[in-house]
Amino acid sequence: MKPQKRPYTEKEDEFIVFDVRDEYPGTNMGARWIIASDLPLNLLLAKYDHIKKYAPCISITLEEGLTIYECNHKESLLDRTVRKHCISLDALSFEGEAFGHLDSNLRALYEETENERCSKMILAAIAKLKPAQSALIDALYNKGMTQEEYAKVLGITRQAVGQRLGTAKNNLEKILGKPFVWPSEKTV
Repeated sequence: MKPQKRPYTEKEDEFIVFDVRDEYPGTNMGARWIIASDLPLNLLLAKYDHIKKYAPCISITLEEGLTIYECNHKESLLDRTVRKHCISLDALSFEGEAFGHLDSNLRALYEETENERCSKMILAAIAKLKPAQSALIDALYNKGMTQEEYAKVLGITRQAVGQRLGTAKNNLEKILGKPFVWPSEKTV
């Protein structure tokens, strides 16, 4: 696991030291360190001898440094939260639940019911049918029309609707690649 990044290099009551490479990756500012303090830099270096190792540096106010510190701290907490809740669905399916953690919302997405999977598969297959066949299935199964009512709309016999429905069912089963158990449709 990646070690936690501290939001600063060194922190005392009167100053904070930040590494420029951590704050602004990929930039070349000429100095590697940022020292945040309300004391002038020369007085700070005289008072705290050990911070001379951070020269050359960029000097900013303590208020600006505390703002950077707070932002880094919040970012660190967010990173930790994201890492805690980030999982691989591949690990779940390959290694099982012992190696993956799911919160309840993600579990609901991952464990969609068999009916939902079937519904999605059937809708995708219906979309591949001819438009007239899709409309017929939609009218009979979604809109609740009878074969007789649909026949009247098209100006054909109920038997012709039955034949078209049989053809649509056969085509749908070919697309699905397996026999399909149809809910009973109304004939009258």
